[in-house]
Amino acid sequence: MRELYDFLKEIDTLDAAGERTLNELVERIGEVKQLPLVARKILAVVEDPKSTAGSLERVIQADQALTTKLLKIANSSFYGLLRKVNTLQRSILVVGFKAIKDIAVSTAILNMYRSSEPVSIKFWEAAVGTGIATRLLSLEFESTDTEEAFVGGLLHNVGKTLMLKTNPEATLKIYLETANDPKADLLALEKKTFGFAYTHAGGRLAHLWNLAPTLEAVIRYHQNFKEVSWTETDLVVKTNIALVSLAQRICRKLGIGYDKPLPEFDVIACPEQEFLKINAQRTAEITEEVKLAFFAESQLFA
Repeated sequence: MRELYDFLKEIDTLDAAGERTLNELVERIGEVKQLPLVARKILAVVEDPKSTAGSLERVIQADQALTTKLLKIANSSFYGLLRKVNTLQRSILVVGFKAIKDIAVSTAILNMYRSSEPVSIKFWEAAVGTGIATRLLSLEFESTDTEEAFVGGLLHNVGKTLMLKTNPEATLKIYLETANDPKADLLALEKKTFGFAYTHAGGRLAHLWNLAPTLEAVIRYHQNFKEVSWTETDLVVKTNIALVSLAQRICRKLGIGYDKPLPEFDVIACPEQEFLKINAQRTAEITEEVKLAFFAESQLFA
């Protein structure tokens, strides 16, 4: 599906200086050029046609913290299992090979948000909140891969980790300037400061990590849905981008990842909501569900 970039590559491009700056930072912060080790091992197992659930179990069990986290998530309301699963093997069988893989890789990547900088907590909250919101929104569509949408939400702002590692002071300054101003142009301010925005950084990392093309597109273009909607991009890709974009708006309205909510922030009359054709009443109901789910489930990912 790399051809999908034929339709998207002209959207929100960087100039030569911005490209050069982003490339230099990625090279300098070498640790971000590869996925965390456990995530790489999990993907290697999944990509091996000879792998079994037991193969995946052995890789994950080597990381006790990840094992504990996966069992908590599998037993949460996310999956609504009728009986509690007590072993990793059982969770893989019940929740599914792909779902466990997606959760494990995403959870490993979320650890990149760990930092001594207070703003990193807000970025982590925004990541988890958007993942939860995307999953709830995706349940409205039978044809949507719920887990793929969920992972896109979780990783949508992973590019901010690069900014935190290179210039935490400027990252905090931008956050404070835009946090309570719904009209602030975050991407423009980031490009003015860094030469690139967090979406460019996230897209670059997703490409280096060889994540699925749809996931890479979501990370790179979720802030550009209006432009994406005008292209001939695959409907699945458009839908996933719209889901994450609307989920992000819902979190912004609720104050998830920010110091306070913005009740006046509109999640109804926006291009994403119109494209997805979720009516106003249902959008309002999902917004309330997101608020409850975030406070009930977010610590599963901590």
